[in-house]
Amino acid sequence: MQTLSVNFQHCFWIKNLTSNFIFLQGKKVISLYAKNWMMKTSFLKIFEKYQKNTLQEIRDNIFWNISQHAIHIDGNIIDSSQIFTLGQVDEKYQSWNIATLLINEELRTQYTNILALKYQLLRQLKEKIGLSIPTSSTSLEISKLEKKLLKDFALPEDNFLQWLLQIELPDQNDLLVFNGCLYKDIFDDWSIEQIIWSQDFQDSIQNFLDQANNLFNQPQYSYLVRGRFSFGQFQEVAQSLQKNNFFSADGNALCLAWRNQTQEELNAMIVQIEESLHSTAAFRRIREKLNTTEKWKKLVELLETIPNLLDYIRNFELFRKQLWYVYLNEIADDEGNIIFNEIKRLYQTLLTAIDNINVQTTERNNALAIFKDRFHMPFEMRIDNLQNVIFGEIPVVRFEFRDEDTWRIVLKQQSEISNTLSQWEKRALFLLNMIFDLEKIKKDIEGNPGQEILIIADDVADSFDYRNKYAIVEYLQELAESQGIYLIILTHNYDFFRCINSRLNIGDDCKKIVNRDSRWTLDIEAAYTKEPWEEWKFKVCPKDNTPENDTPENEKKKYLIALIPFVRNLIQYARGSKNDDFLLLTHLLHWKQVNWTIPATKDISFTNLLSIYNNLFWLTIQLQNPNQMIYDYLKDESIQWDSLESKILYAILIRLYAEQIMLRELPIINPQVRLDTNDAQFWFLYSRFVNWLKILPKKLEYDRERLGNIKRILNKVSTMTPESIHFNSFMYEPIIDMDIIELQSLYNSLQQYI
Repeated sequence: MQTLSVNFQHCFWIKNLTSNFIFLQGKKVISLYAKNWMMKTSFLKIFEKYQKNTLQEIRDNIFWNISQHAIHIDGNIIDSSQIFTLGQVDEKYQSWNIATLLINEELRTQYTNILALKYQLLRQLKEKIGLSIPTSSTSLEISKLEKKLLKDFALPEDNFLQWLLQIELPDQNDLLVFNGCLYKDIFDDWSIEQIIWSQDFQDSIQNFLDQANNLFNQPQYSYLVRGRFSFGQFQEVAQSLQKNNFFSADGNALCLAWRNQTQEELNAMIVQIEESLHSTAAFRRIREKLNTTEKWKKLVELLETIPNLLDYIRNFELFRKQLWYVYLNEIADDEGNIIFNEIKRLYQTLLTAIDNINVQTTERNNALAIFKDRFHMPFEMRIDNLQNVIFGEIPVVRFEFRDEDTWRIVLKQQSEISNTLSQWEKRALFLLNMIFDLEKIKKDIEGNPGQEILIIADDVADSFDYRNKYAIVEYLQELAESQGIYLIILTHNYDFFRCINSRLNIGDDCKKIVNRDSRWTLDIEAAYTKEPWEEWKFKVCPKDNTPENDTPENEKKKYLIALIPFVRNLIQYARGSKNDDFLLLTHLLHWKQVNWTIPATKDISFTNLLSIYNNLFWLTIQLQNPNQMIYDYLKDESIQWDSLESKILYAILIRLYAEQIMLRELPIINPQVRLDTNDAQFWFLYSRFVNWLKILPKKLEYDRERLGNIKRILNKVSTMTPESIHFNSFMYEPIIDMDIIELQSLYNSLQQYI
C-alpha cells in the first residue's frame, strides 16, 4: 500500500475534501490532526460505511446536498475487507472476535461437519414422525422439530448432540408394538391431548374397549383380532374392494369366517358392527368429547390396533419418548446406523479436543496479556462457556473483582457491570475489546501473506490519563510494526498528536493537519509536531546561512513576530522581568507608551527585534527593510493562511487593539481615575471596563449600546487570546485548536471600534 486517495463531497459534515495520503517506504502510519467540528468523525464514518458495505448511508445530513465519494488504494477502489475502523470510546462495544481467538479453525470445521450430519438426521426424522410444522423454510421446520424433541425429553435447547451422545436405543423387538403409530395422530393437537389425558376420557376408552372385545369375540366376527386386524382396517378393506370393482364380476365374494359375503352382505355387516359399537354408553361419551369423526376413527383404530396403547397413554410422557425411540430405530435401520453412529463418534472426538485446549496458549490470552501489561484493572476476566463458544454461542465474558489482597469471586457479565465500573474502567474495557479485534486482524494477516488492511483510528486515547495514553501509543506502535497493517490516526488533541509522531517515528511528510477556508473546503497540509520556535528560528536564519535558502522577507517577519512570546519567556527565566529586552518584548504584546528607554509599542521596529534575537541566539538575521514598525506590519499584513504563526500574529494584534480601545473608553466612563498605561495591561483594563460599565454615568446612557457591544467583543478576546500567545509546555495548544476564521472574525469586530 502506497497511496490512499479520497474524494468526499457533501459527506456528513465534510463539504469538500480531496487529498492523497502517501505511505512512504518503511512508514505505515499517517497522523492527522483536526480541530473539533472539522472532519474527524465524518471521515471515520465514511470509512465505516465502506467497511460495512452501506455506502447508501453516506449523505449530507444537514443541507441534503447530493453526496459524492470515492476511496482508492494505489488506484484501485478500496474493498471492505481492507478497512477496519476504531471510533471513540463506546461503553457498549463488545468484540465479536473473542470467539475466533478462543477456538482454532480446525475445531470449528469439525463442528460444522457434525451440524451437517445432524441436519440430515433430523430431516429423516421429520419424514418418519409425520409432524406438521407450518413454516416458510425447511431449515426452520428442522429447527422446530429439534426443539419439540428436546422439550419431550425435558432437555434445554441446543442440547441435541449431548443427548444423542448419551442415549442407547431400546431393542427393536421392544418397540414393535408401536409400529404404524404416528406422533401427529396423538400429540399434534393440544385440544385433543387435553381430552385424552382426562381420567373420565380414559375410563370411557377402557369401557369401550371392553365392550368391543365382547363384540369381536362372537363367532361371526372371529376374523377380527385385536392388535392384528381391527374393525377400522376391515372397513378400509371393504371400501377398497368396492372402489376397485371387486364385486362387479359374477360370483366374486369375500370369504369371512368360512362364509362368502357379497358386497351387500359385507356392507350390512359393517353397519351392524358400527351400530353395535355406537350404541354403547362409552362410545357416546367419547364422541361427545372428541366431537370430530375423523379424529375419533383414527384414535379408535390406534387403540384397537395397539393392545397396550392405553397403558402408555396413562403415562403419556413416557409414551412420547417411546415414539421418538421408534423413529430413531427406524432411521438407524434404514441407514445401517451410519448417520446415527457417525454423529456420536465425531461429537465425542470434538469434545475430547475441546477438553485438551490450552486456553493459556490461545490468541485470547495473548490479547489479555497485552492489555494487563499496559493497564491497571480492578478485575480479572475469564470465559465461562468455552465449550459452547465452539457451538455458536456468544462468549460469556465474566469478571473477578479484587477485594484488598485477595480475589473475591464475584462473577458478572459485561452487560451487568455498567453500573459497577468507573468511567475510566469502562473505557479500559472498551480498549480490551478493541485489542481483541486488532489481534484478530493480526492473526488473519499472518495466515494470509500479502494481505493488507487500513485501520482508521479516531481519538482512541481521548479522556485517558497520560500513563494510559502512552500505553495506547505503545500498542499502536506494535500495530504499525505488524506486517500488512497501515494506520491513519485521527486526533483533536495536539499534545497526543505530537506524542504519536514522536513515539511512532512518523516521517515529516506523514504528519498532517486539516485546515479549511471560509467555504468549508478542507485541505490537508504538513504540520508542526516538534517545537515550532526551532523551525521558525531556522526560517529566519538558515543553518548554512546561504542566500538561496533564505526565507522571503515578508514571511521572515511573520516568523520573527511569532517568536516573541517564546523569546520573552526565555529572557524572563534567564534575566528577570526588569531586563530591558524583556520589557521591550512586553511592549509588543501589550499597548504601551514610552517608558524611559523602551519605545512605545507603535514605535518598535524590526531593528529592535533583530538586536535581541541576534544577541540571544548568536545569529546574524538580516532584513532588507529592518526599519519597518512591527505594529504597522501587523496592521497592513493580510494574513490569509491557517498556520500557527498566523494565528499568533492575529492574537497579538487583537490584544493590542483591545487594550487601545479600553484605554480610550475608560477615561470617558470614569474621568476621575487616571490610568498609567505602562502598568495597565489587558486583565487590569478589562476588569475595570466591566465593573465601571455596571455603574455607567447617566450622561453616557445614550452610549450604553455601543459600550455593550464592545464588552461582548472583549469577552471573546479574554477567552481566546491571552493564554494563546504565551509560551507554555503544551506548545500553543489552545491557539492551535482555534480556527483561523474565528480569529479573523474577532479581528474584524474590533476594527470597527479602533
